[in-house]
Amino acid sequence: MPKRDSTHMAAQRERILRAALSCIAAHGVEGTSIEHIRKAAGLSAGTIYRYFANKEDLVVAVLEHFSTHEAAVPVPKDWTDYRAGLMKEKRPSGLSSAALDRAMLQLMAAALSADYLRAAIRPVIERNLAEQRQVLEALVKSGGAEIAGTPEETVRAVSAVGIGMSWLAALSGQSTEAATEEAVAIIDRLVKPR
Repeated sequence: MPKRDSTHMAAQRERILRAALSCIAAHGVEGTSIEHIRKAAGLSAGTIYRYFANKEDLVVAVLEHFSTHEAAVPVPKDWTDYRAGLMKEKRPSGLSSAALDRAMLQLMAAALSADYLRAAIRPVIERNLAEQRQVLEALVKSGGAEIAGTPEETVRAVSAVGIGMSWLAALSGQSTEAATEEAVAIIDRLVKPR
């Protein structure tokens, strides 16, 4: 029996999550099966079930894994610095922006009708909004940015623009890069550098 150390197990889990993300991007949540994921990962069904109890467990893990921001991201010095970070689109290595965006949109759409996913997505959204609000509050406090509304209103508007542009890009065939540039141009009207 092969040795399974923590590094091997973490790599296997990542392999399964990436395969699941790819399948969700291509087929949606409902159209993705453990068999699709098994084939994409090149693993046995038993291996997948060793890491995840069922498809719902795996889908929630995909959502949480790929929507988590890097820990301890330093506060940018000003809005221009923050804006540059938005344009870089930090993505896990080996994943295209389009595939990750499409999978996240598929997960959001599925959450409208799947109670388990809606319950899982709420804390992810709340955490992401709270993280962004902290960054924006720090920028405003340090004099690095100026906003017209409250930090809460501004963060929600910025998030809505980003999500909305992702939907438009996915449905219209616009490139992720072009949609990001357009979203950042709109966001520049909401937040001004000082």
